[in-house]
Amino acid sequence: MDANVPVKCQSPDCSAPSASPNNLDASPGDWKAFPWHKFPGFSISERVGRQTSWVWQHGFDTQARDSPTKRKWVCKHCLRKAKPKMTDFSAVGTQNIEKHLFREHGLVDKSGRRKPPALWKGKQEKTPSRNIVEMLNLDTSDPKEQAIANALIQRFDRDHS
Repeated sequence: MDANVPVKCQSPDCSAPSASPNNLDASPGDWKAFPWHKFPGFSISERVGRQTSWVWQHGFDTQARDSPTKRKWVCKHCLRKAKPKMTDFSAVGTQNIEKHLFREHGLVDKSGRRKPPALWKGKQEKTPSRNIVEMLNLDTSDPKEQAIANALIQRFDRDHS
């Protein structure tokens, strides 16, 4: 067998180099410590091509034996805790992985190419609620403006939110 030909790792604890370049972020030592007994039917992903998202360096990319397109990302940081909680996500996209890394570990994309999940649409801090008096800039110390404010407020159905 030619020494320059990469060997595919057939078992999770194989010490041969993997032909899959995407798992370069996970060192062989990391894979040896991986809790394979918690993921029966899964092995190291054979995904083609290098994964460019920053999230891949924070987890393990695995795939199901019976369905090579069924992949899971398993969080390295969660596994390193004293009482590890198995945190895995479908590895089809990275959005849920990014949210997990931000919420649980305070990690964000250091390159700045991706906004932190807290700044994604719908996750931004909400504009503080304003009341009718503030919205219309009414001066409730002026009797006319006070009457306008009260008339408007009374028109709202308090039971309908």
